[in-house]
Amino acid sequence: MNVLHLTSDWKFTGPAEPMLIGGEALRARGHRVDLVCPPPPDGEMGVFDVARERGVDLEHSVAIERGRGIAALRDLRDVRAIRSWMAERELDVVHVWHTRAHSLALRARGASTALVRAHSDGLAVPTGLRGAGSRWLYGAGCDALVCTSRNCMAQHADTVGAAKRHAVSGAVDLERFRPAWDVDEREAARGRLGLRPKEPAVGVVARVQSHRRFDVVFEVLSELRHNHPLVQLVILGRGTHIERVARRPVAELGLETNVVFAGHRTADYAEILRSLDALVFLVPGSDGGCRAVLEAAALRTPQTREAYRRLMQEFRASFRGDVEATADATVDEALVNFMNQQYLLGKRSWVGEKLVAAFMAVHP
Repeated sequence: MNVLHLTSDWKFTGPAEPMLIGGEALRARGHRVDLVCPPPPDGEMGVFDVARERGVDLEHSVAIERGRGIAALRDLRDVRAIRSWMAERELDVVHVWHTRAHSLALRARGASTALVRAHSDGLAVPTGLRGAGSRWLYGAGCDALVCTSRNCMAQHADTVGAAKRHAVSGAVDLERFRPAWDVDEREAARGRLGLRPKEPAVGVVARVQSHRRFDVVFEVLSELRHNHPLVQLVILGRGTHIERVARRPVAELGLETNVVFAGHRTADYAEILRSLDALVFLVPGSDGGCRAVLEAAALRTPQTREAYRRLMQEFRASFRGDVEATADATVDEALVNFMNQQYLLGKRSWVGEKLVAAFMAVHP
């Protein structure tokens, strides 16, 4: 089978990782898997670079422009280039994630090429004219809709037939995300970050954006520092507005010695994650499979569970030792309680091996 992963987002964001992992698994089974994506801006690292590092053959791929949304005239050159390239490759399936990639594939594919749309949002498609385009794309506009959770799949029950709806849960490579038994490896990773030896460190894995509520984390850290002056926060992520969203607030609160900006990590990401004592998640990102949360669970690292819909609905019974905001406790209170009573005491959240293997493993 010949498969194409087509993404219109140059960034190595949440959906990109499972897409590359899925491609690797398909190639291991003997299928030919291609990738088409926009190149990153100068000085940036994106899907293209990570895919090439992992051995994906991009020499015979086709270059497309960076862009968002559906724009018929703007995308005409890309449609023609993809159409010609797809005809040469004799593709059986094209898999898309974003709306622009979906539009490109619809206009470029041949009659014999199936179009599979992946979708991660657990919200129902809006009714009326506002959701008409999305309902068509997820229904008549594709041959199959792959959702990143059963909850997401259920939200499409009124717009997409049962035969076309499928759920593929998030997955984690358990060999890569193994618990930190090697003390030297752990300390080496912490040393690369400039963390103080043997002092507690909590991490946030997220793109640095306003809606991710970094302001809440900084307020909690500021409060926590009164009793624990050496507490350290590691931010694993980048963002266009990182100066306004993170660096400036950290300076204003006097937290420069407590916060480490580790940036976007790829090669040593698992090692860095393994070196932390706890992880905090407040707002879900673009990966509906909740990959970062599953990685933390596989590492048996204590973590907060944000009180939003997807994690609450998908993974309510999956973890022990984590906390969530309830009607009796605000997010701030839950975080402070978590940090004080979990990672500062050196406790670990243990997830049953059978549960991890069943729901988080990358199956052959």
